[in-house]
Amino acid sequence: MSELSPDEVRRRRLARLNQGAVPTSLAPSDSQAIPVRTSLKPLAEDSTVTITTQDSGYGSLPQSFEFDDHSQDTGDKCGKRTSPTCSSSPSESFKSKRTRDGFDKDDSSHVKLNVTDEQIVKSISNIFQVSLKTSEVSSDTVYLHSLAGDLYELDLSSGTICDFISQVITERLTQSHAHKDGVSFSPTLTIAEETSQMAIDDNSTDCRSSECSSLSTEGKTDCLALNCCSGGVFGMESPIIYQTKQLKYLVHSYNRSLNEEKNHPKRSTEERWISTMSQARRQCVSFSLLILQGCFTQERSVLQKSPLVHLLISEECNIPWLFLVDLVTTAANDSDLLKQVFKPVLLSLNQEMQKCNLAIDGCKAPLLALSKLCDIRLGTTSVRPICNLMVTLSDLWIPSPLSKAEGKEIEKLSFLGPFLSLSVFSEDCPQIIDRYFSESSENVKLVNVTLRSALHLVRTEVFKIIHSMLVSMESRDACLKFMATVLQRNHRKAQLQVDDRQVASDGFMLNFMTVLQQLCEKVKIEKVDNLYFHHPKSRIDISQESRLKLTSQEVTEWKQELDSKNAWLEPKFPTECFFMAIQLHHVALLPACRRHSRRQRAHRDLTRMIEHLESHESEWMETPMASRNKGLLKKWRETDQGRKLDNGKACSDVGLLDEELLRGCLKFYGFLATWILKLVDPSKKGLSIPLPEKIAMELASLPDYLVSDVADFLLFVNMHAYPVLEDPVMNDIVTFLVVFVCSPNYISNPYLVAKIVEVLFVMNPNIQPVASKIHEMILSHPLAMDNLAPALMNFYTDVETTGSSNEFYDKFSIRYHISIIMKSLWEDLSHRHAIMKQSRTAQFVRFVNMLINDTTFLLDESLDSLKSINETQQMMANAAEWEALPRDMRTSRLRQLATDERQCRSYLTLASETLDMMLYLTKHVQGPFLRPELIDRIAAMLNFNLQQLCGPKCRNLKVKTPEKYGFEPKTLLDRLTQIYVNLDSEEFAQAVAGDQRSYKKELFDDAAKHLHKTLLKTEAEIYLFKEFAAKVERKAAENAALEEDYDDAPDEFKDPLMMTLMHEPVILPTSGKIMDRAVITRHLLNSDTDPFNRQPLTTDMLKPASELLTQIEEWLEAQRSKKKSQ
Repeated sequence: MSELSPDEVRRRRLARLNQGAVPTSLAPSDSQAIPVRTSLKPLAEDSTVTITTQDSGYGSLPQSFEFDDHSQDTGDKCGKRTSPTCSSSPSESFKSKRTRDGFDKDDSSHVKLNVTDEQIVKSISNIFQVSLKTSEVSSDTVYLHSLAGDLYELDLSSGTICDFISQVITERLTQSHAHKDGVSFSPTLTIAEETSQMAIDDNSTDCRSSECSSLSTEGKTDCLALNCCSGGVFGMESPIIYQTKQLKYLVHSYNRSLNEEKNHPKRSTEERWISTMSQARRQCVSFSLLILQGCFTQERSVLQKSPLVHLLISEECNIPWLFLVDLVTTAANDSDLLKQVFKPVLLSLNQEMQKCNLAIDGCKAPLLALSKLCDIRLGTTSVRPICNLMVTLSDLWIPSPLSKAEGKEIEKLSFLGPFLSLSVFSEDCPQIIDRYFSESSENVKLVNVTLRSALHLVRTEVFKIIHSMLVSMESRDACLKFMATVLQRNHRKAQLQVDDRQVASDGFMLNFMTVLQQLCEKVKIEKVDNLYFHHPKSRIDISQESRLKLTSQEVTEWKQELDSKNAWLEPKFPTECFFMAIQLHHVALLPACRRHSRRQRAHRDLTRMIEHLESHESEWMETPMASRNKGLLKKWRETDQGRKLDNGKACSDVGLLDEELLRGCLKFYGFLATWILKLVDPSKKGLSIPLPEKIAMELASLPDYLVSDVADFLLFVNMHAYPVLEDPVMNDIVTFLVVFVCSPNYISNPYLVAKIVEVLFVMNPNIQPVASKIHEMILSHPLAMDNLAPALMNFYTDVETTGSSNEFYDKFSIRYHISIIMKSLWEDLSHRHAIMKQSRTAQFVRFVNMLINDTTFLLDESLDSLKSINETQQMMANAAEWEALPRDMRTSRLRQLATDERQCRSYLTLASETLDMMLYLTKHVQGPFLRPELIDRIAAMLNFNLQQLCGPKCRNLKVKTPEKYGFEPKTLLDRLTQIYVNLDSEEFAQAVAGDQRSYKKELFDDAAKHLHKTLLKTEAEIYLFKEFAAKVERKAAENAALEEDYDDAPDEFKDPLMMTLMHEPVILPTSGKIMDRAVITRHLLNSDTDPFNRQPLTTDMLKPASELLTQIEEWLEAQRSKKKSQ
């Protein structure tokens, strides 16, 4: 047989595809060969190849596959598309002896190869599931009639393996529509015969390719076989379905090539074998790109759904990672090609993600697909083509605001929005309730674990996506801009009242927050620019935020000074990442925590209202309110509103009380606390208290929510997920808390200090029993040993005035927190020593004064409330009298009773702790309580309350179920009498006896009887109390004997406020008035102002009125002499 040239071999193959020979006049010659440069860069080496065009139309498909840098139009239909080419053309000098089957036999003119032609063909057949012999046809293979006929002429030298693979794929794809459902294609049926059996659309002859438009009638069949037309082959199924099948076939072929290598490990050293497997995978990738461009169907629009998406999100088709890498890196060599192929993929993934939620199986598939694509980079560089393409999606990347709901728009309309929106919150995804919480489940823990695992996967993949974008230099800035835009458009979420329709959902924001948390894990404090908040290019606007210490005017002036002196450098990524994470926690985490608390409170209030209406039904049934109340009960019961709140809370528990999420937040807040402490100690000399008086401007200018957020988070976690706090990072947070509690001068807002005090309060074992470990950390902290107790006592005094309209009532809850903490400190010997040391200062006297004020007020209010409760209960006990009252009056009394009960319970709780603190303090520290300005007041307070408990009207305090209000009269009496004993002294006995309003000997006698009767004290303790009572009675008798009448004293000798004779007159320099030192000192303990003009005044400014004192003493002596003469 004469040798055939490669061109002649190709011509014969094409002729068989057309069921007839191509006319000789149309046979190609060497002069018809034209050089074509493809639009793809090579996976191996660059080369210009020759592609021979054929009149039959088949030659318009590539005959060989090589990837090249430059692109060139290959037809009007496909536009700028890729043409797979080979690295070398067939050898024209190839000569070989063939047997009937077409494979090499022993030939002495050739070196025997380790891998034979037969093995090569067999592997290629296995990879592409084709057969070239009728004897090998099976249900899993397609018989390639055309190539089988040329098998005896086949030359598999290195230059033609690629050509052969190309022919296999081409013929296999053109026959794939006939090989469905596991039915093998008949080996005798040609492509032309197959296509003649297909339904052909009316537009099947309207080919877009210039080659197709010039075809004869016979050529139209070839055009159909090559799928160059808009209809044709796809008359029976849509192009997208057929393209998906073709693509799936190529993906599986790629995967089979990998398996083929694994199955023949001994051939891995044979260069020819390695080259063949590599060429097979290259051709799979190249043909896949052609399919994704629509070269085998109609031209594709970037807005059409990509067939690749189905494979990416399908669980059945596991696309090899290497295939995706090759596909992306190959397309990335041409930006237009990358956009044409992968923009539809990205848009389709976005559309698929919009349909997903965590209640749907497989909802994470689009997210996983995007994560994989974003992770693909070019070689060892940081360039990630898909990330770069994503940020070019114009308005889809950062959509322009269309309304006031710009926060919601960035979630719903941005490209990444759907991927970040997967949520377990009921308001974000109501389907979660239907699937997981529709019925009371006994497997709540299992449901929580399932949903949290799904959420963790979502957050992990979202992090991978954004991390990939940030490590790619081309997409980093756009990604940072997107992150900043999310923060800017959702800044209103931090407000206490916000329209949820205008801002992004909690699920979206929390998912985004976890990404920033993970990004901050590698940020070093040394790399953070402390002045970023004031940087001209800062992406975070804090202009409307209150500052830690500075006023807005001071901030403006300092910022102007910075701008004039600083040469601002471009912000670095660690800095931007850290500060955006701070802001994101502020607008994402804390609002979600507040919503959770509101949801709990709403459920509790609803339950209470239902119980109240049901328990008082007999009272309102015949009133005009009956119809309304019945309607409310029906609404709350029949609509199952309580169940809805339960389900909402259950979903919120899953999303917000996730320990992994909370530990991440705690770790970040620990990092934030460490950074703030670095600003406290810029000299790095080590923290010591008291801190420097001059606060660093970088610290003073910080938004105060940085400190507030840390405290709010700790309060939330302590209440709902305390085990999270048992983490080493708490060491830094405890230092942060101690430093700012002991340095309230570094914070302008007293309520912020109060919030930190509240954190210490809830960490007390008396409040949170499991918090003993953290409580011990606080007590044993080196900075707390000598400073915490004094700081708390000073703050106890300072909250008397906070500047708030509600300051009078706010101070009681703050002081209650302090009293609980002080009790724990008193039990520790080191802190008790610090308290004893503080008792010798003037500040402690102010503290004692406030203690007396609070005890007086709280006990008075508590006992008054008890009297009111007793009165109402007695009226209700007399049914006739109660029914005789008008209905409106009964309703009013019941409403007042509820108010009294609530107020009594609150005041008694506060009074009990305040009195307890006075008890243990007076046991060891008597001096400050016996000072002239305080001794009379504490004596009067004790006498009055002893009269309430033991006097003739004590029965008015008797109420039903006193424990309901925390009223323990025995304990109260025990504490009051013990304070008398603790302060036992001549001066105190004189002060008690001098209280003419409340002191009576009988009160002390009755108190002693009660103590003996109730066994509240031992006999020895009762004896001490009786001894003190006897001493008081002696003083009272002495006072009566030496009583002097000073009513006729001149007015200038009397204190202008109390109208009592002055014993130590002093001059007030701010107003020039003269007052008794004891009276003005008592006033200054409550307010550092002149009582006459409100000007600042302190005790060290008082000047003795020596001349007036002499006059008073002379007048007193004259009065005594006058009395003796009588």
